[in-house]
This record gives sequence, structure tokens and C-alpha cells, in this order.
Amino acid sequence: MLTLSFRLSKLRFEFNIGFAVLVLAVCAVMLRAGYWQLDRAAEKIRMQQQIEEAQIQPVLHIFGDLPAPESLRYRQIRITGYYRNEHQFLLDNKVRSDSAGAARVGYHVITPFVTDAGTLLVDRGWVALGMDRNRLPEVAVDTGERNITGTVTLPERGFHLGAIDSDWNWPRLIQFVDYELLGHRLDSRIYPATIVLAAGSEDAYEYDWRPTQAGPQKHYSYATQWFLMCGAMVVLFIWFSARRIET
Repeated sequence: MLTLSFRLSKLRFEFNIGFAVLVLAVCAVMLRAGYWQLDRAAEKIRMQQQIEEAQIQPVLHIFGDLPAPESLRYRQIRITGYYRNEHQFLLDNKVRSDSAGAARVGYHVITPFVTDAGTLLVDRGWVALGMDRNRLPEVAVDTGERNITGTVTLPERGFHLGAIDSDWNWPRLIQFVDYELLGHRLDSRIYPATIVLAAGSEDAYEYDWRPTQAGPQKHYSYATQWFLMCGAMVVLFIWFSARRIET
């Protein structure tokens, strides 16, 4: 067994080289995880600042091409176009609390909106599941030209198992939003952002949407835990490696 030993005052330290390398490797992983959490906290702070700045901006009227989605995130825009009533999506497993606080399961109605700048996805709000899951709610919408106002969001797909949908019926039940896949379903290129229709708008369903961006506290807490575990491992390693020299 390869060991390294040395004396320091009245203590003799004896390290197993292999075990020491393992401890260093685990500590490196813990430190990397801790600094990653700090990076995430800084990202959340930047995002919160972006939300606050976007919310005080006036409604942006879009007449030509749409800017890059990132530049519009959380901005309210107003744009002219028409809905594609025959091709709508129902985003599954969306929970909303009623006035008594009870959870109700339903869908978000995602309707394509055709404009001069291209096709947008408009989140028209939440509708209840109903008594029979095999019968989808009626979500028909007028296809005449209109001006809509809504907030630009960039929902993340996250991690999902399985296909985005399971059949070819319309309205199409989907499990997540993927702009490229939904574009294939519509046979058109979709602007990679979702417009949350302003509350009280014509054609809007139930919604109390707000940009709920979690703060950095959770990430600071996780980072602290990783750093403490790393420190504890180092202290324990040194503690069990030390031997007091008898005089």
C-alpha cells in the first residue's frame, strides 16, 4: 500500500496515496457543483433584472419583421394577424387552483397566429380537463383579422420522455412545446417564442400569468451545501490520517 507520511509538531500524518487521490477527485466534483450553483444564481439575478426592465417598457407595436426572441423576452407586444382555428394545440397537464385553493387539471390552449412576420404560437390561457379525458374541450376561435396584445415568453422544454404528441387529431394534445416539432405539425416555420395573451383579451381563457422567476436563494443554499460537504470531507480525511506522537 503506497503511503505518504510526515511529521508536524507532535502529530504524524500518514496518507494513503490512492485514497487521497479519490478524496481530491470527489472534492473537485463538489467544488465544481458549488460554483455551477453560483453561476446559476447570477443567471437568476440577471433574469430578474431583465423581467423588471421589460415590465416597465411600453407595449411594443410590431409592424415588420420580428426581432430576435431574446430581445423581446417578457416584453408586451401588439401585432396584427389571424388565428389558425383548424390547427390548435392543447398543452397537457396544466394545474390551476380555484378560488378555494383546490387544484384543477386542464390544458393551456396554444393557437397558431399568422402574421406578416411569420407564424406565432399564442397561449390563450387555461381550460379545464372535463369529466372525460377522451373528449377534448371546444376551443374554436374566429379566424378574422385582429390585433392581439400579449407577453413574449421563451418556455424551456426541459427534460421529457416520450413523443410530443400521440395522434393526428385536431386540436392536437401535446406534452411539451418544441417549436421545430410543432412547426412540422403545422407545415410552417414558427417564431421560437410564445405570446401569452393579455388577460381580458378577446379569445382569452382563464389566466393569471406573471413572470414567476425563482430567485437566487435556492442556488446559494445548494452552493453552500456543496462547499460545506467538501470542507467536511477534507477535515475528516485529515483527522483520520493524523496520529499523535507519544513522548
